[in-house]
Amino acid sequence: MNLYDPFKNEVKTKGTFIVRSNRFVVKCYVYGKIFDCHLPNPGRLWELLFPGVTLFLIENRGGKTAYTVIAVDTPDGPVLLHTHKANDLVEELLKKREIPSFREKKPIKREISVGNSRFDFLLEGNSRPTLLEVKSCTLFGKRGSMFPDAPSERAVRHVEELEYLSSEGYDAAVIFVVQSKKPEWFLPDFHTDPKFAEAIYHARDRIEVVALSIPWRPDLTLSESPVELPIPWEKMRDENEDRGTSLIVYDLTEADELPPGHYVLVIEADENLSSASTKAVRKRRRIVDLEDRLNNKRRSVKTIPIRSSKKLGRRIYERLYPLSSMDKDVAKLSYDGRWLLRFEESPFLLKDFVDVVVANRIDRLS
Repeated sequence: MNLYDPFKNEVKTKGTFIVRSNRFVVKCYVYGKIFDCHLPNPGRLWELLFPGVTLFLIENRGGKTAYTVIAVDTPDGPVLLHTHKANDLVEELLKKREIPSFREKKPIKREISVGNSRFDFLLEGNSRPTLLEVKSCTLFGKRGSMFPDAPSERAVRHVEELEYLSSEGYDAAVIFVVQSKKPEWFLPDFHTDPKFAEAIYHARDRIEVVALSIPWRPDLTLSESPVELPIPWEKMRDENEDRGTSLIVYDLTEADELPPGHYVLVIEADENLSSASTKAVRKRRRIVDLEDRLNNKRRSVKTIPIRSSKKLGRRIYERLYPLSSMDKDVAKLSYDGRWLLRFEESPFLLKDFVDVVVANRIDRLS
């Protein structure tokens, strides 16, 4: 394909990521100064945003922040973070017939309202009109990619609406724009959003599901055609059950006799994984079986479910133990399918910690 530059009218610069202030603002070093930068991506992005990584930026003209983040640099090339540009990219690829599954269709309208939802594109071709929804995917392992990286009721609603409209005179489709050339396959993220995974799995015979791997160049231009990735539905079918392992991350200001810090409770559940995680988080607002040692003075709590047909808890604990700041009082509280770890800083800022999560959620399926 001809060279495509989604930011051809913008001056790109680079900054160094410091911290994420909220879902839409990050702090960066740019030319030796600290700036607030707009992040047009509400995803969690745990796997990409670590202190010190390089971000691609464009200047804001009259906005509340000095710059807008458009991508993050990785050892495997840049990953586009600007979700709004995914639709521009798909429109360009459709017009140039660079998407194999849609070479016989062309876009005739963007942002079309049908039923109770608004969809990204209306396409026409040799058969019925096609409603197309576009999703930007930035969650990758060594070989696989998954979407979403945070629960999305909107995405579930879109799939359900598309499935219904496929029997009301429309063809329906979803394109997942995988913002890297690295992945070799794609699946819905049944760990993070099982409702979305179930919805699209149920509708897969009535909705065309396509995943495109985008080979961005180091200058954030595109000169090669994207590659359609296989979707190994059978892997999700085998693993998407309410069992597996949960990592519950507590940010504690005070923990009874234990020092304050970030605690990770690894829980293994042969069934009712969601229930086990909920009980651990909510029962008397304390950790199950550890309430005599860890009290309710936590600042925040996050749960990371890993759905699996295999017992992974001990292996995950053993991988995380060398990264932790273990105390003898913490270590002896691990027993019977529950293991407790302590970290001085947020484990989400530790790439090695996140790599263990990715390895067990994504890489294990390859």
